[in-house]
Amino acid sequence: MNNELYSSLLESILLEIKPSKSDYERVREVCRKFTTAIEKKLAEKGVKDAEPRVEGSIAKDTWLKDDKDIDIFILFPKTYDREFVKKVGYEVAKEAALEVAGMYSEEYAEHPYVSTNYEGFKVEIVPGYKISFGEKVLTAVDRTPLHTAYVNSKLSPVQKDQVRLLKKFLKGIGVYGAEIKVRGFSGYLTELLIAYYGDFLSVLKASQTWKPFKTVIDVESKLSSEEKVKAIKKYKTPLIVIDPVDPNRNVASALSIDSFAEFRYAAYMFLIKPSRKFFFGDGINVSVSELANLIESRESSIIGVETDCPQVPEDILWGELYKSLKRIKNLLLSFDFNVIGHNVWCNGERVVFVLELERDTIASVKKHEGPPVGSANEIDFLLKHLNNPRDFSLPFSENGKWYVYMRRKYTRAHDLLRDRLLNCGLSKDIREAISKNLHILNKTELLERAKKNRDFRIFLFKWLTKYRPWVYDSRGECK
Repeated sequence: MNNELYSSLLESILLEIKPSKSDYERVREVCRKFTTAIEKKLAEKGVKDAEPRVEGSIAKDTWLKDDKDIDIFILFPKTYDREFVKKVGYEVAKEAALEVAGMYSEEYAEHPYVSTNYEGFKVEIVPGYKISFGEKVLTAVDRTPLHTAYVNSKLSPVQKDQVRLLKKFLKGIGVYGAEIKVRGFSGYLTELLIAYYGDFLSVLKASQTWKPFKTVIDVESKLSSEEKVKAIKKYKTPLIVIDPVDPNRNVASALSIDSFAEFRYAAYMFLIKPSRKFFFGDGINVSVSELANLIESRESSIIGVETDCPQVPEDILWGELYKSLKRIKNLLLSFDFNVIGHNVWCNGERVVFVLELERDTIASVKKHEGPPVGSANEIDFLLKHLNNPRDFSLPFSENGKWYVYMRRKYTRAHDLLRDRLLNCGLSKDIREAISKNLHILNKTELLERAKKNRDFRIFLFKWLTKYRPWVYDSRGECK
């Protein structure tokens, strides 16, 4: 390994992603405006012992130059009951957002909180309880201030820069964020990995030793071997990282096996030959003709299901999108259409489920397998297919089993989706959207959508080719 090459590259990347002095000043000013407004609203309501506190990556100083998210918590003493915190905390958050930004939207986790946009920043104001280490949490967000305190106690300024490098790397390869859309590495998980392994390169090297569903990372090194075995059985996730703030919590619980695999793959490739592309991509562009040629060369059938995007919170939306995508795939499979691949694209206004089939038109005849010769339900099968108008043949035996040549009900995927889509178990909001507005798109129509929308065009290309700008061949050349 050429350490000089790695050091030079990482230093140059850090210069690009680390906030400047003016970035810090701007963030501090935005935070000051909101915390001042919150303090004012708390005072107006006679609440003297609650306080606003900036949390998240801003408070831990692990944020990236381009990060536009600010988390502010309104922390109440445990003497207040939950209903009071829920009601008054939300009112204070709403009124403060209106005073500073002139707008707000209601979001919901365990209880309502407020989100607003101000001077290019997304600011979330979240009510919660002020607790100490070792105390039982009353709401899911109560751990966050403890996470901030822990990270600040464990990481040096140099290590916080290493967190920045790891975050940018994860973003560059598309696996940063614990939200349902990504199911990747959260910010806190990233910080704990640096706390445990020491620096960016050490995390990448260590990832090559991780075994899915068998790796336990205990940052505080308090678990015995037996306790680690119990953790593996308890959590059943590709990676288990024990929360030092709450030993009964797995920080990596949201991480999917695909994101886990993608990170290990990218880490391996980076260690072979480091490149900026892992952090920043390569600005890929694809023409409609290139995409059309790619699709044509596959000699498969690509079909799309397009509808309006439900206006629901993002985590709910992507949970519904993935559930519905799976149900559409299963519908096609259940009627003998071989699904090669499937994915979903959404831009906040439109949703397109895309599925690649070996063929979107299949033969009318199907060889249907019946029971074994001499079995208990043999006669039922024979009688059922004696004069069935949907059959192409009478029952016949072959290698000890009964068969019949049946007529398929659907030979075109388009007809199947048109008739059965609303009854295949779609999620509530997607079903409602499809019932009002549905377009089943063939290859030509998908290319028309791709011609009008660059993001959709690139999405299709990356989905079909599994394109990654950082994949190298055995000679170290970019594929």
